[in-house]
Amino acid sequence: MSNPSLSDLEKFFVLAEASDPKAWARSEFEEGIPQRERYLF
Repeated sequence: MSNPSLSDLEKFFVLAEASDPKAWARSEFEEGIPQRERYLF
């Protein structure tokens, strides 16, 4: 299973209606923090 691109992560957070989708995506992509799971929890 491959890691999603930064663009894919941004799309996810936009669709999830996150308050700052680029920041959430950048954090997961650059820092390796599982922000998708954290956001949905």
